[in-house]
Formats: sequence, C-alpha cells, structure tokens
Amino acid sequence: MDNKTLISTEYSDCNCGKTASFYYKRKKKGNNFNIYKGRMYSCCKDIQTAVVKVTANGKGSKEDLPDYIIASQAAHDLANKFSKLCSIFVHFPEIHIAEMDTVAIFDTFIPGDCRKLSGDEFVLFEPYVKDLQNFVTREGIVTKVCPAVIQELCHFSFHQSNGDNILRGLKGSWEKNGKSFRLASPATKYFPEKCSADEIPCAITNFFSVHTCTSRCNKWLVPSQVHSSRSEHQFDNSFSDPPPPYESIDFATR
Repeated sequence: MDNKTLISTEYSDCNCGKTASFYYKRKKKGNNFNIYKGRMYSCCKDIQTAVVKVTANGKGSKEDLPDYIIASQAAHDLANKFSKLCSIFVHFPEIHIAEMDTVAIFDTFIPGDCRKLSGDEFVLFEPYVKDLQNFVTREGIVTKVCPAVIQELCHFSFHQSNGDNILRGLKGSWEKNGKSFRLASPATKYFPEKCSADEIPCAITNFFSVHTCTSRCNKWLVPSQVHSSRSEHQFDNSFSDPPPPYESIDFATR
C-alpha cells in the first residue's frame, strides 16, 4: 500500500539520514511537486509525520533537487541568527533527498493527471507542519494573518543580503508553547540567476509597501537606502555578515 524510500543522501539541519514512507494517493497537486503525507523514520528520533514531495513534471533526479537542500540550510542559518535577536524562536525544518526503494502496486493504477512514480527517482521529504498558514507569498505580499515577527524576519533577510533579496513564500504555524514558529521548508528560486529580472525587485516593493518597522528592525537597511549609492550611505552593520551560503532568498511553493 505504501511507497518507501532508501535512506536520504542529502539533508539540511540534521545529523543523520532518514527514510520515508507515504500513501499512494497524493494530498495536493502543485506546479512543481505533487504532495503526499507520510512518515519519517530515523535511528535517533521517534517516527514523525512527514510531507513527501514528488516532482510533478517528469521523474525526479538527484541533480534536480540539491538547490532545495541549500535553500533550507541557508534559511535555517538565517532563522537561527534572527532568533538570537528576539524572544521568539523561528525554525525551518530539516529536509531530505532520497531515492525511491519501493513503489506501491496501487500507484500503477492511479487515474487522471497524477504522474506515476518510478523506482529509481529521487524525492524530497520533511516533517509535517500542522495548521499551516500562508504568511508571505512568493511575490512578497504580506497576508492578514502574518505576525509581526515573521515580517521582521523578512526585513532581516533583506538587511542581511544588503538589499539584494528578501525572504518570501513563508508558510508556517505557532508551536503549542506559543513562543516559537515552525515554518515549512523554503522552496525554489533561491538564487538570483534563476529569477526573472523584475521578480526580486517586485517582491521587495510589495513587502515594504505594507511593512511597518518595529523597534527591532527600524535600524535595518530599507529600499530607499539601496536606491541611492551604497557608498554614500551608512547604516547599522551589527548584523550585516551574510549567513553561508546566502546568495539569495526565495521560499516559494514547490
């Protein structure tokens, strides 16, 4: 009944590889990934509910997916750095790449436009985030339910990149303790060379058109400073060293 993977070959924010299993019926169809709900298994943790992402357009290869691992680790490093500035902890989950081991027999009979799995393709999986809400779209639009601390995180990413990029496409939920946020893993277009010429500038404009700086972020770099000559402006560099390898930020939906 279940699809199963081998142990993960690449992963972020994790000390060991994991395997995943997932039901043959998908939960959601996306532009880039079909989403399945399953379980993660590890030698060092209890079984966790997981989200498994299978490429929607053609068989997933090991070469297609490492950008997601790089993006997740960069987001994790950035969030850790940001969390040191405030009392609320923001966390991106680990994400894994693994090759399929077993394809459920029922998968071969799936009707409709859902792509059938192959035994030698690679998939992504990560811990499941319950009660997921959309905070900032991939276009940089801030939703009505977006908390101030998530806006601060986006502003922090803009400051850290010296105005070249901004964190976006953020979905997540409060933890039960009410003192931390768990966000879904970042997705595509982390790198400027993979974005259209106006994609990042438009996202920055959209975000700052509604963002009101707080006492925490009012000294960080803002777009008006970037539009002028950088050499002519001095701003607070207290947190300006970029996290590795923070070349760009886009946490769009897979």
